[in-house]
Amino acid sequence: MKKESLENFTEEINNIRNYIKYIELVNNIKNSDLEKFLHEFNVQKKIFEYNSIIISLYGILENHVGIWIKE
Repeated sequence: MKKESLENFTEEINNIRNYIKYIELVNNIKNSDLEKFLHEFNVQKKIFEYNSIIISLYGILENHVGIWIKE
């Protein structure tokens, strides 16, 4: 495994971490109008976000495992 490919993998994982932090920040905003709007879609929104994160993690892992096997 080359150092560069490991660094790319780490960077992509950190991007997912930053996205999760962003979601947490948005969910913690205390604005009554925004809360009412999000409350209507809360369950579907959480499921969509969870699925997006899982699919992204799988894609990153699949891509980098392929690269590491070739290396």
